[in-house]
Amino acid sequence: IHSVLNKRRSIIIEENLNDSGLLITKACLPVLESFNFTNSLYEEINDEVFATYIFDHWEPMTGDPFDESSKLN
Repeated sequence: IHSVLNKRRSIIIEENLNDSGLLITKACLPVLESFNFTNSLYEEINDEVFATYIFDHWEPMTGDPFDESSKLN
């Protein structure tokens, strides 16, 4: 899970092991990085994972929106 999250500019907020032995990881993931995120997890973890998305907050981005190489574009 950590390798997939690290590739996508995420920030891990919390990790807990629940009573049934499942590891629950909460992380902030930029919307742009969320596309195909679940597929990447399945490929890395062999279908033993699922993802739930909840909007948390807005955050300003820096850069030039007119620069085609910028994520703002």
